[in-house]
Amino acid sequence: MPSSKNEQNLQLTKDKIGQAKSVLIVDYAGTPVNDLTQLRRDLKQNGGEFFVTKNTLINLSFDKKPEVADALNGMNALILSYDDEVGAVKVTYDFIKDKEKMTVKVGYLDGKFLTASEAEALSKIPGKKEMLATLLRTVQKPGNDLAGVLQAPVRDLVYALQAIVDKKE
Repeated sequence: MPSSKNEQNLQLTKDKIGQAKSVLIVDYAGTPVNDLTQLRRDLKQNGGEFFVTKNTLINLSFDKKPEVADALNGMNALILSYDDEVGAVKVTYDFIKDKEKMTVKVGYLDGKFLTASEAEALSKIPGKKEMLATLLRTVQKPGNDLAGVLQAPVRDLVYALQAIVDKKE
């Protein structure tokens, strides 16, 4: 019979997974506490969370799917991305690239499990902020170009008048 504390933790884990747009299961064994603290901070700034819980609770939260059950050995944690699908994934892979201390075992996106290589490919897709910036530049460009074209005759007239003034002096 499970304890009430474990039942609460299981519900918490299920809720966090349900709210997340993407999830990574990572092995963080051997990662120094200072590095994990920095990772948590970076994830929080990018709409993500580093969540440590028991392997059994992770397994139960994913309904004992074999993709998860096979990956749950050692010290595992969930990296949850709440704002967009790739925000926390990018931060995680940047951390792994810099520190070489953590490994991604399984990813989860839109009800489908991802291999570590598929999750890494996801990290290379532009994030929500990058996509919005690109869209904004694309929308603004025609207006900026039009303003430049409309200002050109006035600017040319000013240069011509200045040249006349300079010539008479």
